[in-house]
Amino acid sequence: MDRTEQLRTYTVQELVGELKRRKDELDSALAVFATPGAQIKNPRKSEAKAAYWREWHEYLAAHPAATVEDWRKAKKRQARSH
Repeated sequence: MDRTEQLRTYTVQELVGELKRRKDELDSALAVFATPGAQIKNPRKSEAKAAYWREWHEYLAAHPAATVEDWRKAKKRQARSH
């Protein structure tokens, strides 16, 4: 059998229909993941993130012109001194 005999021709309507079906399937999956309850959060990780950003905001309050890079350098210096 020749390889070209295995190929099938699709109409534009068939292609558009398949694209629409796949888009609907993707939209449905995205809607499931976009709901707040769909993402399972690790409480310890969430607490660690909250503490991380709390430290940043405290540092920023004490050093208004500081950048995140300045804060990270200060954290490194602080860690070395302990």
